[in-house]
Amino acid sequence: MQDGTDTQAVTFYTSLDEKDTSLRTVAATAKNNEVLQGEAMANENISLTLSYADGTTKKTTDFTTNALSFTDKKPGSYQLSVVYKDGDAQRETFVPITIVVKPSKVTKLTAKTAQKKNKTTVKLSWNKTNGQKYEISYGKAKKQHKKLGEIKISKKSISYSRSAKTWKKGKSYYFHIRAYSKVNGIKKYSNYKTIKVKI
Repeated sequence: MQDGTDTQAVTFYTSLDEKDTSLRTVAATAKNNEVLQGEAMANENISLTLSYADGTTKKTTDFTTNALSFTDKKPGSYQLSVVYKDGDAQRETFVPITIVVKPSKVTKLTAKTAQKKNKTTVKLSWNKTNGQKYEISYGKAKKQHKKLGEIKISKKSISYSRSAKTWKKGKSYYFHIRAYSKVNGIKKYSNYKTIKVKI
């Protein structure tokens, strides 16, 4: 049975004689049911187990899927078709999958600075882009990254403050931001958007 949240699907067949070798159930399972938008789920991620009336089971890799048909789909929940052979017959079962939004590079990044009571504040603003969250860092050099924090997609600006000794007046710093999504617990990042900020 499937409710849209399972990572596997089971197809049942009936048999008139428990001693025969006819197919009784088919279990199709995805090791990881999330896939990044624009990518296709590999067959190696799918496990297909056939169970027969005589009590024996068999795992098979002799199947095809319609994974390529999902590469242009929007993020959301879908049913992946798994087609396999049962003797001379061709049968089909399904595996639930989730397409996760592909993060894209931030655009129109701007910065404003302010100093008050020995404290320097930098406000970053940008156009919201695809992704689940943002990761922000800075450095004295363009390729240096000291992590400032992570924020949710609902925001399109944030302010950070440091002591005037850390962010010194007249000095320049590079601020970086990139979007990311999590796919099966692994972060998938966009490219960085960087801006040079003079305090």
